[in-house]
Amino acid sequence: MKICYLFLILLILEIQANGQTAAAAIDNSPRSIQERFQLMKGNSQTFQEYKVIKETILDGVWKISTDTIKKLTNRVKLSNNELIASQAELSRIQNELKLKEASIVDITFDSTHLSILGIQMTKGFSKLLFFSIVAGLISIILFGLFRMKLMITEVRESNLIVNNLTHDFDDFKKSALDKQAKLSRELQTERNKNLELKGAR
Repeated sequence: MKICYLFLILLILEIQANGQTAAAAIDNSPRSIQERFQLMKGNSQTFQEYKVIKETILDGVWKISTDTIKKLTNRVKLSNNELIASQAELSRIQNELKLKEASIVDITFDSTHLSILGIQMTKGFSKLLFFSIVAGLISIILFGLFRMKLMITEVRESNLIVNNLTHDFDDFKKSALDKQAKLSRELQTERNKNLELKGAR
């Protein structure tokens, strides 16, 4: 009977020791689900080819497993939310970058181009156009001045010719009047001679 008691005590101790080692699968230590499953399986009693696991330990491992899956699911959701927020931020930054690049392109275009009468042209071409216009205007002014000088010279020559012609005409007129007066006197003298000859007859 002592042997029976001893055997019974050893059996109880064995069951309690197995229960404690199997219970290690559901303690609060930081273990993975796979480690907990291996602890539960390794420390359970075997009956023929089957493993005998206490229902409380199986429920504990199940609860820990579902809690771990929930935590992982929450982590995945948080990671997805962070990823979505990061993608939205990246999209916003890319849009800002595109706007800044467009602004830089506009500023660069504006710094190298001018708008004259609504026509866009490069600064080099606008300088060339400006100097061409200025050179054209100067040429027109110089041409005008040259023509005016020629016209003034021609007018002076014309005035000189007119003055000479007027002087010559006046001289001719004076000489013609002198000739006419002389001829008139000669004619009068001849008339007077004719009258004297008629009166003497």
